[in-house]
Amino acid sequence: MSQDKNIKIARLISLEKKTREAKSKDELSFLVVNETREIIDYTTSFLLLKSPTDKYHVEAVSDIASVDRTAPLITFVESIVNHKSNQNLKEIEQVDLDKFSKKIKKQKPKNIPQYLLRIPIFSPQRGLQGFLLLARNEIFSENENELISHLSRTYGHAYNTFLVNYSIRDFFKKNYDSSDIKKSIISAMLLYKLVLEETLTTGTAGFPVGVPKPVVNKIILAPDPASAVVDSTSFPGVHNRFNPGIIVCSV
Repeated sequence: MSQDKNIKIARLISLEKKTREAKSKDELSFLVVNETREIIDYTTSFLLLKSPTDKYHVEAVSDIASVDRTAPLITFVESIVNHKSNQNLKEIEQVDLDKFSKKIKKQKPKNIPQYLLRIPIFSPQRGLQGFLLLARNEIFSENENELISHLSRTYGHAYNTFLVNYSIRDFFKKNYDSSDIKKSIISAMLLYKLVLEETLTTGTAGFPVGVPKPVVNKIILAPDPASAVVDSTSFPGVHNRFNPGIIVCSV
């Protein structure tokens, strides 16, 4: 075994230890996109994790503090991973971006290298959780693939702690058929209607509280004191039990 490979194995063990000790998803993602370079050389790396809509979104990029998901480079990377030909991919795959960009009919950005190593982040407990993409201008070797294959399983286990395996599509498939989904939508609409009515109605009189009286353009001699709102159990008025003993009035 060459000395160079021994060094990389030692680095691999050290990196595995760091991933197990990560205290948050952000800390783990930073390690994945930046310190994987200790094991395999690359120019840029992208970490994509699965969302509840079953789409993969860029969560972290090497050497960048925050991700602008509207940037052309980020949208291009997401379009590669979310392409229909990559569904349920569980094996490491090398991609020639010049060829693949023509296949999906998208222009390849100039600031991304030609070759991409697509590494699934997979765990036995939660299944496919995302992808780590390594980009450079040189083809990746078989020896590099072996090292990164071991590391991808380590990353899969590490993300078990922080990721929630929740898919909206899987939830409806598991719990409802198509007719049940329509019924549940209608039921939800009726429920919201009842909640709205209950929110606006109060007291035994059943009047909406705080609704102004309509304005009447008519003057009555010696009118009773005007009330700004309809009397109800929530406001003093006809339901108020307080009776003043002395009435003060002007002559």
